[in-house]
Amino acid sequence: MPGLTPTHYRVIGYARDLDLPIIYVPPGLNPMSIGREAIVVDEPFRILVASTPLSASHRTGRVRPLVAGVSIGNILITAGTLGWFGTMGDGVVLISNAHVFTNKPESPYPPANPAIVQPGSIDGGMASIDTVALYHSHIPVKMIDESDGPVSKAVVSGLNAVSRLLGRKTRFTAVVEPTNKVDVALATLRKGIQYNPLVMGDDGKPFGTSGELVGLLFAGTGEIYVVSKAVNILKYYPHLRLIGAEAVDAKIGDRVVKCGRTTGCTEGEVISTDAVVKVNYGTGYAVFEDVVLVRGKSAGGDSGSSVWLARQQ
Repeated sequence: MPGLTPTHYRVIGYARDLDLPIIYVPPGLNPMSIGREAIVVDEPFRILVASTPLSASHRTGRVRPLVAGVSIGNILITAGTLGWFGTMGDGVVLISNAHVFTNKPESPYPPANPAIVQPGSIDGGMASIDTVALYHSHIPVKMIDESDGPVSKAVVSGLNAVSRLLGRKTRFTAVVEPTNKVDVALATLRKGIQYNPLVMGDDGKPFGTSGELVGLLFAGTGEIYVVSKAVNILKYYPHLRLIGAEAVDAKIGDRVVKCGRTTGCTEGEVISTDAVVKVNYGTGYAVFEDVVLVRGKSAGGDSGSSVWLARQQ
């Protein structure tokens, strides 16, 4: 069977540790027809914020004390997931994605409204009664405008290798294009709001994690999600101390667990620990490098979910 021509699919990333392209094959085409080894995805990567409310559940309701894995967000966005807890100086902070705690993750400035509500606004959260924290800070996400334009120098070598294997004369050249490593933000817990460093289980009962934090889920397709490494988050926030957790590096083949607002607690497998991907933010595209790819379930609203090494059986 002849391989697919390049016009039938898009290279949307590169797994540097596996020396494999990440290829999006549109529905209706047989991914086995590509004619070369690759990580095949069913759709381009996109941020996972909620676009619709869920029927009432323990994750989308008002949860006190606060635990991870529940609906949360800046009052100006729909909803994401509360990832984890930490301390900065004498204060307790909540940890999630930049696009969960601010409506303009690309901006270096604070959001117009600092209120972080639990549950998120699409799940009924209101600033007057559900504000659990105030925006503290975020690492701005560097955007590019083109959906199919030139890609970061981080993936040039990989794309040229793909081009050669496909017999194409086209060669990619490096351009000065910003790349990112994390999508993360902090919010300062309001006085009087209680929290528990636990994760909401699917039965509505909080449970303890393995304590080994791989990072925060922030984007995905229908079958693979992308994780900002916890070790990189701490490089951007050197004074952040995780509560009851240790930042760890995952390995290919590791089993991990995430608990998100929309898809709940699911187990997945790490398939790359050094990937470069282009992510659709709705208002623009961003290139991320040195991120983890997990083959597992995720959906809109899971943005910010903490990802943990699974407990050994």
